[in-house]
Amino acid sequence: MKELAPIGLTVYGRLEHTKKTVEALQKNTLAKESKLYIFSDGPKYGDEDKVKNMREYLKTIDGFKEVKIVERLENDRIENNRAGRKYLLEIYDKLIWMAEDVITAPGYLQFMNDALDFYAKSRMVVNISGYCPPINIDKNYKKDYFALPRFSAWGVGLMSKYYKVDTEIDKEIYFDILNNKTKVDDFNKKAGEEALNIMAMVEDGRIQAGDMQSTFWQVVDSKLTIYPIKSLVHNIGNDSSGVHMPTTNKWDVKELWDKTEDFEFSEDIEVDEHISNEHYNFYKLSNDKNKIENYAYYMQSINEQLENIPIEDELIVYGFGAAGRNFYYTHRDNRNIVSIIDQNKVDTKVDDIYIANIQSVNIKKNTTIVITVLKESEIDKLVKYLNMLDKNLKIIHI
Repeated sequence: MKELAPIGLTVYGRLEHTKKTVEALQKNTLAKESKLYIFSDGPKYGDEDKVKNMREYLKTIDGFKEVKIVERLENDRIENNRAGRKYLLEIYDKLIWMAEDVITAPGYLQFMNDALDFYAKSRMVVNISGYCPPINIDKNYKKDYFALPRFSAWGVGLMSKYYKVDTEIDKEIYFDILNNKTKVDDFNKKAGEEALNIMAMVEDGRIQAGDMQSTFWQVVDSKLTIYPIKSLVHNIGNDSSGVHMPTTNKWDVKELWDKTEDFEFSEDIEVDEHISNEHYNFYKLSNDKNKIENYAYYMQSINEQLENIPIEDELIVYGFGAAGRNFYYTHRDNRNIVSIIDQNKVDTKVDDIYIANIQSVNIKKNTTIVITVLKESEIDKLVKYLNMLDKNLKIIHI
């Protein structure tokens, strides 16, 4: 039998979540043969007791071949995760990575190890998911697994041969996709409509999402994630106790797969069309622009309006979030962008332009204001203000 993949568990202060996660892992058929590495993040100010109580509990954990605990002195969630994954991949070339809020079925470790070993040399398959979203799968589909380009982080098997969780999204490739409807549609089909919207927040620096970074590169590089036909994990952190995730039951699964052995895989990997369509529908966005914005189509609308603006006109970009940066870096070499307005980034320098507030910008005739904010209420308020300055001012917005 090949050496089992080590389990990397990242924890902070959610003690009850962690206990449930560990107790479920201990019930796995391969628990006693597996090494468990626990990466404990340092406390934020005021959380010292939470972390202390967590670490006291961690020292009591048994039921595995080995239990090793790595305690960070300082708080850095991202670095705690990155350093842990890097450490294990350098030693083992593979690992099973989990957060403190993932409940596993007894056959989880078996499925993950079997799949990691089977696809170790595959050029297409680059990681393994323990999660299966609650989508409708045809009863005639008899395989133990299916494949999709989208990465899933809730209990994931990683391999050093292709590790993109911590690789930043390439802005040039990303913006190229957003400015091409065919590429947007293709990306959405493979990753789900909400992926590009979340990637906008990643690119903007508002959130850190390794799952979206890996998904980006997997779509670009034509790589696949293997999923179990029925979920082997359940995330109990969708209760507003963690980072990024509000209270929701969208991803809840009714029951975990009870299979524990004889998982079968194949080297002949194809994306099943029915499952792909169900996956697409599961992540489908509303076209209501007041929802989480359909970012890609918004940018296309802006660029289509720009075609009616004379090439010699001066442009002022209002808003320098992901949409504003997309517009600026796409058009800085072919359009006359003279100013950038963003109240939250005043005095930040972009090339030779200092970002300013709206009151300090000299708006001349033959100037077009390109509004790149997405909230309708903010757009309406801004348009009214600009029309008070000059009713003939040209304005582009969604």
